[in-house]
Amino acid sequence: MKRKTLIAFTRANQSLQLLWLLMAICLVAGGWSALAQDDNKVATNSNAAFIPQGNIVTSNVRVHDPVMIKEKDTYYVFCTGRGVSALKSKNMKDWERMPSPLTPLPWHKADIPEQNGSFWAPDIHYRDGKYHLYYSVSAWMNFNSSIGYATNTTLDPDDPSYKWEDHGKVIDFRNGGKGVNCIDPNIFVDTDGKVWLLYGSYRTGLRLVELNPKTGKLFDETNPDVTVLTTSLGEGVFLLKSTDGYYYIFASRGRCCAGVDSTYQVVMGRSRDIKGPYLTKTGESWMDNRYSLLMVGDYDEPGRGHNGFFTEDTTTYILYHAYNREANGTSLLRISPLCVDEEGWPSVRNTGKLFENAMISRPPADKPLFVDPVYDGAADPVVIWNRAEKKWFMLYTNRRANVRGLEGVSWVHGTRIGIAESSDGGATWKYRGTCDIRYNPDADDTHWAPDVVYHEGLYHMYLTYVPGVFTDWNHPRNIVHLTSTDLLHWDYQSTLKLASDRVIDASVFRLPNGTWRMYYNNERDRKTTYYADSPDLYNWTDYNKRVLADDRGEGVKVFHWKDTYWMLIDAWDGLAVYSSPDLENWKKQSKNILKEPGTGKADGAKGQHCDVVVNQGRAFVFYFVHQNARITQLQVAELEYDNGELTCDRNKPVDIDLQPE
Repeated sequence: MKRKTLIAFTRANQSLQLLWLLMAICLVAGGWSALAQDDNKVATNSNAAFIPQGNIVTSNVRVHDPVMIKEKDTYYVFCTGRGVSALKSKNMKDWERMPSPLTPLPWHKADIPEQNGSFWAPDIHYRDGKYHLYYSVSAWMNFNSSIGYATNTTLDPDDPSYKWEDHGKVIDFRNGGKGVNCIDPNIFVDTDGKVWLLYGSYRTGLRLVELNPKTGKLFDETNPDVTVLTTSLGEGVFLLKSTDGYYYIFASRGRCCAGVDSTYQVVMGRSRDIKGPYLTKTGESWMDNRYSLLMVGDYDEPGRGHNGFFTEDTTTYILYHAYNREANGTSLLRISPLCVDEEGWPSVRNTGKLFENAMISRPPADKPLFVDPVYDGAADPVVIWNRAEKKWFMLYTNRRANVRGLEGVSWVHGTRIGIAESSDGGATWKYRGTCDIRYNPDADDTHWAPDVVYHEGLYHMYLTYVPGVFTDWNHPRNIVHLTSTDLLHWDYQSTLKLASDRVIDASVFRLPNGTWRMYYNNERDRKTTYYADSPDLYNWTDYNKRVLADDRGEGVKVFHWKDTYWMLIDAWDGLAVYSSPDLENWKKQSKNILKEPGTGKADGAKGQHCDVVVNQGRAFVFYFVHQNARITQLQVAELEYDNGELTCDRNKPVDIDLQPE
């Protein structure tokens, strides 16, 4: 099987090499320059300002027209090749080839008779639970081309759900504009959710058209509303949007595919309107064939071009192919950070200031979202923005779930609060350590169920404190108040005087008048929810009464969303949901959420003890799930509002991108 795979790869590579060789011969012999615009029309200063710095790739990886995306801990590159070529990497430095995602279909040949199974210049993005792959269906020296479209729920060929579904043609030379060669698709999903296709065209310029986000295709296939972006420049188009609202357009010009005789380079423009006009640094229009340089070749790599972009954390990377002299003109993969120059425009030089990208094509949140690497007993999460480190922190109860031989319920005792951190808006998390709780630090005690709020420069934690490690539940439990400036080191302030000596699971919420309310579980009163109020987070008045008449549960969480106050309680049968217009009168909805087991990995039991983060108008519920009697892991799902009630489809992939608070 391995030998057959190797042979297939070898033949594919040989075919691709032959294709590129023929391209080079045609170009050199004919003296033909792809996108041969007048060089004098390019706004430029000196070439040194346009030579890229900081290439990450450490080996010679042969590609043409690359784009990149990430799923979980793996980066994937898709590029021109038979069935679209694909590669993967764990670090963006070392790459290995993968099976091609696509196979030639009858419609490819029927639409473009000269088509040979090699698909050009793909683009890929993640949206609505799927990876969307667009690709060019064309043939060498054929200016009648089409753009195809396929989807998959995963990029991992080892995943049982891995299967590419081809959706056929999106646009072609018949409806994409008179004389326009429909190649080199780029999909741009704007901040308003609109989906746009940029394409073209080699000889008649670039085009833009809006797509139907439900179908991934045109709204009107007969008469699409196509916008002309340029009338001449037309290859390798890509769009970015900066955080200050500019749309930046990039395209390649010069001679490609000619080895060391290539003169490929990347030019750019920008506009406040996605439909243009796109202008140079000096205010000249792309419609007049004026462009500003981003990147050029040099002696070592005479041609550099057909770029894509990939954003991770705060860094946007430009990836492109470069014709390398030491590699005898072979086109090699290059990846480097995208910066901005002193004028605020994108730059491939290391200026010390990164380009701030407003749009990131993101994979879904991990499933499970987080697994504690020490005890595998993560539970009771609370998620908060770390202002100093500019990351999201998740603090959680940790149970000694994987430690054998512990008597009774002592496995639930004896650990400190765990910390996980996320640099990508909550989609992926990694273990950071445990909180430094400076309250009886040498005692053999137990920390549970933190809640954390930020106010006037301090983080305030309300922690369930158990003074020891016990084999049963018949022992005191209190809520203590701690403060921190960094979410790591916590100083003791007080032990709260509440309704009994067995209180757990604090949830603190700021009231409309600026004061604070703490909801908590009183285990002495049939595990019902009580509350206390404070003007300043330090001094608390307990009302010694239930919030709800007779509903039992634990892990209460109160939040405001959709002009309504909500309360979620772990009812040991999913999460019970209550709503209120005034925080006094609560109405229980008929159905619990997260009651039915999910189908995702490690999500096959009821959801328990949650936190809710409302961010950018969306609400995300973080919860824990039992894997067996002891092992617990964390998950996230998005809440939906439906006719006055909350719903939650835990099986839907979660496109989460929490913004700083």
